[in-house]
Amino acid sequence: MDKHEDCYCIQSCKRIHNVPADYVERVYAGWLGKVIGVRYGAPFEMWSDERIGRFFGRLSGYVMHHADFAADDDTNGPLFFSRVLDDTGKGAGFSYQDIGEAVLNYVPYEHGFFWWGGYGVSAEHTMYHNLLNGIMPPDSGSEEQNGPIMAGQIGGQIFIDPWGLVAPGDMEKAASMARKAASIAWDGVGIDGGIFIACCISTAFDGGSIEAVIKRALTMIPEDSDYYKVVVDIMDFHNAHPDDWRLCLGYIKEHYWMDKWIGNCHIIPNIAIMILSILYGGGSFSKSLDICAMCGFDTDCNLGNIACILGVLNGLEGMDLDKWAPEINDFQAASSVLGVLNITDVAQTAFRFARLGYEVMGEEVPSLLKLMTTPGRRWCSFELPHSTHAFRVAALDGRSLISAMYNSDEDASSGHRSLAVSLSPMPSGRQAKVYIKTYYAKEDFTNGRYEPVTSPIAYPGQRLEVSLRSKSGEGIRAALYALDGHDGTMMTGPQGKVGTGGWTKLSYSIPPSDSLVKEVGVIIETDDLRKVGGDCCFLLDDFIITGGVDYRIDFSKEHNWGWLDRDVRTELSQFTRLKGTALIEGGRLRLRSSDYAEVYTGDNQWSDYELSQDIEVLSGSWNGILFRVQGAMRSYAAFLGEGWLCLCKKAGGRYLELKSVEVEAGGGRTHQVGIRVQGPRIQISFDGDEAITFEDGEGAYLNGCIGMAMRSGSAACFGNIHVKSIE
Repeated sequence: MDKHEDCYCIQSCKRIHNVPADYVERVYAGWLGKVIGVRYGAPFEMWSDERIGRFFGRLSGYVMHHADFAADDDTNGPLFFSRVLDDTGKGAGFSYQDIGEAVLNYVPYEHGFFWWGGYGVSAEHTMYHNLLNGIMPPDSGSEEQNGPIMAGQIGGQIFIDPWGLVAPGDMEKAASMARKAASIAWDGVGIDGGIFIACCISTAFDGGSIEAVIKRALTMIPEDSDYYKVVVDIMDFHNAHPDDWRLCLGYIKEHYWMDKWIGNCHIIPNIAIMILSILYGGGSFSKSLDICAMCGFDTDCNLGNIACILGVLNGLEGMDLDKWAPEINDFQAASSVLGVLNITDVAQTAFRFARLGYEVMGEEVPSLLKLMTTPGRRWCSFELPHSTHAFRVAALDGRSLISAMYNSDEDASSGHRSLAVSLSPMPSGRQAKVYIKTYYAKEDFTNGRYEPVTSPIAYPGQRLEVSLRSKSGEGIRAALYALDGHDGTMMTGPQGKVGTGGWTKLSYSIPPSDSLVKEVGVIIETDDLRKVGGDCCFLLDDFIITGGVDYRIDFSKEHNWGWLDRDVRTELSQFTRLKGTALIEGGRLRLRSSDYAEVYTGDNQWSDYELSQDIEVLSGSWNGILFRVQGAMRSYAAFLGEGWLCLCKKAGGRYLELKSVEVEAGGGRTHQVGIRVQGPRIQISFDGDEAITFEDGEGAYLNGCIGMAMRSGSAACFGNIHVKSIE
C-alpha cells in the first residue's frame, strides 16, 4: 500500500463536525502534558512553598532523573476509569453503575494504583470498599455516605482528564461523563472540580486565551458553588495584581488554605493554586508549570491537570518539548490489576483516547487510528511529532556509544514520520541494539511509587516486524531479536542489509519456549562506514508485535519479590495479583490468603487458545485455573476440588456455576486440566479425557488473559502452564 494513501492519515485535513482537524495530535499534546506535569511535581509532592524555596531556590524543570518513572495515581486513574468506554461501548451514555464496575475491574485490592490511607482517611480507599460492599455511585461518594470532608478531597479532579480529551469542544458531554466519574468517591465541590477540569480540557480544543477557557468552563458549574467562587476570586485578584504571583499565593493562604478546607488534601486550596499558575504563567506551558511547582502542596496533581489543559490549548509546538519530552521518552508505567496494561507509552494512550473520542462524538474513526488501536497488535508508527514509543539505544559490548534518537519527517515506510537513530562510533563489526522493554521488574524503576507490577507485552510464538532505511551508506546490517529475561539469551532473526534506496522490511517469529521476553528490537551491525565519518544513521518505522502465542511458564524459573525494604515477598514475577500471595514452593505455585486469592498473566486481548496446567488439590473445592480474564470482575474459571470439576463464570465480581461434573480428584495426586476456548465454546479436559463442554450465550467473554485462583480456604499446588493460540 502506498504510504500516502488516505488510510494512513491519522487525522483529517479539515474539521469534521465537532472533531478538530488536528485532534489526534492535540490529544497527544494533552496527555503528554499530563505525564510531564506529574513527573515534574512528584518528587516534592506535599512540600510547602517555603521548603521548596529553601531546597531548590527557583524551579525550572525536572529536579530528579529516573531510570524509569514508576506508576502514579494521577495517571492510573485516567487510564483505567476511561476503560468504561472500551468495555461498555456506550459512549458518553455509560451509567453510574458502569463506572463503579470499571473501577472494581481494574483496581487491585488495597495495593498499588491509589493511596491506600485507610477507610475514612483516603477518599479512594473509602470508595473502593463502598463499591465492594455494593454501594455504587453516586452513593459511594456522597456526603451522606462519607461526610463533607471526604467528599471535597482533590481526587474529584485529578483523574478526570480523559472526559475532556474524548469530548473535544463539547462541554455538555465532558461534564456528563465527568459527573458520573467523579461521583464514585466525591460530592459537592469534588464533583464541581471534576466537571470544571474536564470542561477546561474540552473547550481548550476551541482555542482562545487561557482566561477564555476558564470562563467557558465555569459556565458548567453552579455559581453558588464554593469551587466557582474561588476560581472567580483568584481571577479577580490576578486582574488587580497581574505581576506578582507570590502576592497571590499569600492571598490564597489567607483565604483558602488547608486550615479552612480540611482533610488529607482538599480540592479548594489546590484549584486556587492551579488558577494562580496558569494566569500568572500567561498560558505559557513552561512558565505555568514552574510557578505551580514553586507554590507547593499537591504538586504532581496540580501540575498534571494544568499541563493537560495547556497541552491541548497550545499544541505540541507550544510546549517547549525539547526541554520536557526527552526525560519522558514516551514511556509510561501503570499499576492496574492486569500487568499487560501496566506497560504502555504516551503515544499509544493518545491513540486510544482519540479513537474513543471519535466514537463518543459519533464520528468515523480514521483508518490508521483503527489500525493503531487494533486489539492484539502493538504497532509503533511514529506518526505523532515527538513520539518515540519508548525506544532505547545501547551498545552490545557495553562500551560508551554516542547516540541520538528523534522523531523525523524526513521519510516514512507508511504515513509521513519515522524514528531517526544515529550511533557513533560504529566501526566494522560493532553491534548496537535499538529496542523497547517488554517486561519491567523492580530493579528497572527508580523507586516503587504506586508499585507497578507487569506481565510481558511480547511472547514466544509472536511475530516481530520492522521497516528500516539507511541514511549513511550501504554498510548497515540488521536483525530483529527478543531477549529472554530469565537467562539473558538473545533470540535473533535473519540478518538483512539496510540500504539507502528504499525501505528494508524484516520479520521474525519468536520461537515457542518458556522465555520471559524482556525486550524486543533490532540489532544493528556495520561494515565500513568511513566515508560518512563512521556514523551509523538510519530511519526506523512500523515496528509491530503481532500474532498468536506458544508459551510455557516454568515456575522453577520464576521468583517472589516485594516492594517493601524488608523481606516481604508478596509479588510473583510476570504475574499481577488481585489479592493474596502466590508463593513458589519446590518449583510449583501455592496461593495463600485468609479468604481468596487471584493472580493473572498474559494478554487481555488473547482470544482463542488452548491452556493446560497441572494441579494437586490439597484441600477444599475452590482451586481454580482462570482463563479469558478481563479483570477482577470478569473471567472464567475451572475450579477443581476433591471429587468435582466445575466451570464458573465471574460476572459482577461473583462466580456463577455454569456446569460441573464428578471427577476422581484429590488424594495427593497431580492432575492435568486442559482448557480450549474458541469463540463462545469452552471445552475442559481432566487427565486427558473430555470432561465439560459448554457454549456460553449472549455476554460470553471472547478474550482475556490467564491466571489462578483459590477461594474459601482451599489449597492446591499449581504446576507449569502451557498456552497456545488457536489460529
